[in-house]
This record gives sequence, structure tokens and C-alpha cells, in this order.
Amino acid sequence: MLARFEAACPDDERPRRAIAAGRTWLRTGVFSMAVIRAAALDAHAAARAVAHDDVARSAARAAGQAVATAHARGHAVAAALYAATVVRDAALLAGGREVEAAVLRERRWQLRRLRTLVG
Repeated sequence: MLARFEAACPDDERPRRAIAAGRTWLRTGVFSMAVIRAAALDAHAAARAVAHDDVARSAARAAGQAVATAHARGHAVAAALYAATVVRDAALLAGGREVEAAVLRERRWQLRRLRTLVG
């Protein structure tokens, strides 16, 4: 997902920093609301800055929502929806064949990952 944003905006590291902040929180268990909030808001600001590319914008929003789960788990649903949107829009841009199959693969991956995380 992130690669789509970085291809469109190679000098903008805000979504990548948001993912890194989320991973740090998960790895260490150290939670700083200021860090998480800033990372999420920065990723969403990056999304707003890329109005010319729906796929890149959704990828940045997925990153912002993913890190925001640190303070409210409900953001995980939005992160999953934005990720599926990236897959759908990328498939449409690639010619529109097998869009539903691509989204289904993404959803299945998300479900497998969720099951791994919650045990």
C-alpha cells in the first residue's frame, strides 16, 4: 500500500513515519498520545496533499488510520477499508479486470492477519 503513495510522492515520508510510529508502539508497548496523534494527522495531511492520485491518497489515509488504532481500535476498520480501496482503485487503473478478485484477496489477507494478531 505504502509503495503506491511513495511512487506518487517520493519525498513525502509522513505516511511511512506513521507506520513506523505504530510499529514502535506495538513493539515496545510505550504509548505517547502526542506521538500517535501527530503521526496520524501528518499521514492524513499527506493524503490531502495528493489530490491528483486516488490510490496514493487512500494509501496515506490507510497509514493514518492504522496508527490511530493505538488510541481507538475503531480506526482499524477505516484502515482496512482504505487498504481495500487502494487495491480496488489500483486494479481499476490497471485495466479493470478482476477488481472484485483483487479486493477479495485483500480482505482475505486482512482476515488471516487479524486472526494471527488476536490469536
